[in-house]
Amino acid sequence: MKLPIRGDQAGSRVEIPPSMKRKKLEAAMRDSQIAVRNGSMSLQPLDQMTPSLARQTRRQIERVVGAGMVKEAHEQVRAILANTALENVGALSALEAHLISIAPLGEARYKHIVDAYAMGAAREITKW
Repeated sequence: MKLPIRGDQAGSRVEIPPSMKRKKLEAAMRDSQIAVRNGSMSLQPLDQMTPSLARQTRRQIERVVGAGMVKEAHEQVRAILANTALENVGALSALEAHLISIAPLGEARYKHIVDAYAMGAAREITKW
């Protein structure tokens, strides 16, 4: 999963492995961070970094963890919106079928109204 870092004008993204849960992220934040030495990267415990670098690293990790938590909440809300839209489309489709059976002359209008709702809901979920 790639997460955008808010406020980053360049639009760069930070990679967070999907298997890492919040507690693992917090533990990683406390214990270690990737460090660059002589042009190569290695995992270096925070307590082995200079105090300044350790503070900077902690702040960056906190920002990444925060961005991950925001992304998780965003996806949960989007799933709720999708679920609600699906339930509404199902109910409207059932009503459409019922109305077609009792007033068949309105079939094209019923379909148009239900299709318009479904398309509008899909568009809103996509934007969210």
